[in-house]
Amino acid sequence: MGSVCGSGKRQSSSTIKPKEKASDTHERVTFISANNTELSDLQSYFIAQQGMNRKIKTLYEAVFAHEDQQIFTIDLKFIDLCTNHSHLATILPSFSNLNSLNLWKARLGAEGIKDLAKPIQSLSKLKYLSLADNNLGSDGIHHLCTAFAKLESLQTLELHINGIGPQGAEILAKDLPKLQKLNTISLTENEIGPEKIKFLIAAFVAMPNLQTIFLSQNAIGDAGAKHFLDNIEKLQHIKTLSLEGNDISGDMIEDLVEESPSINFKF
Repeated sequence: MGSVCGSGKRQSSSTIKPKEKASDTHERVTFISANNTELSDLQSYFIAQQGMNRKIKTLYEAVFAHEDQQIFTIDLKFIDLCTNHSHLATILPSFSNLNSLNLWKARLGAEGIKDLAKPIQSLSKLKYLSLADNNLGSDGIHHLCTAFAKLESLQTLELHINGIGPQGAEILAKDLPKLQKLNTISLTENEIGPEKIKFLIAAFVAMPNLQTIFLSQNAIGDAGAKHFLDNIEKLQHIKTLSLEGNDISGDMIEDLVEESPSINFKF
């Protein structure tokens, strides 16, 4: 389970919402796109908000100036979106040419990504998505996966340090193959463990364009590494596999390297 706002504390799926005001015209609508809402309505929503982050304000201003189609990168790393992720969710679909979205350590939590999943899936040209260090948990991964079918251009997905755990790994594995153009995935420090790694490996096998996998510090041990060994012939499309900090024995390392010399292992 993901904690609220990526605070690092495990909680139930209770929701922390921003304080709503009578002047708030959207009444918690998930998002308002320039394609289905008059620009004046978007402007009214913008004016009604208080405490909006400066960087997010510039996104609204770009839309009002009709410059949104010239923006290809949005970098909001380290921005606190704990209680105002709806501000981003509202404007994000306007940037239909977006290639890169960086939300590293934005304190999203499961509720934040729930709010952002539908706007993110509207970004069909997105190639790079970082949601690293947002404490998404298994609940957050579930919400994120709803966007995968529409992210047909995605090449890099960063999900490290999100505490997705064994349950989240199994959830992720079911939908990950929908990202058929994915080249790189980072799942470092996610408490995956030795058992559920097999579901992720099955997903990796079904992703022929995947070349780089980061799975360091997930406590998979020899038992988890053996799942890789058992499927190594089906993973020859992988170029780099990082398994550092997983308590894998020297004998297992030797077996993996011997069975697949073409893979650049990192132990």
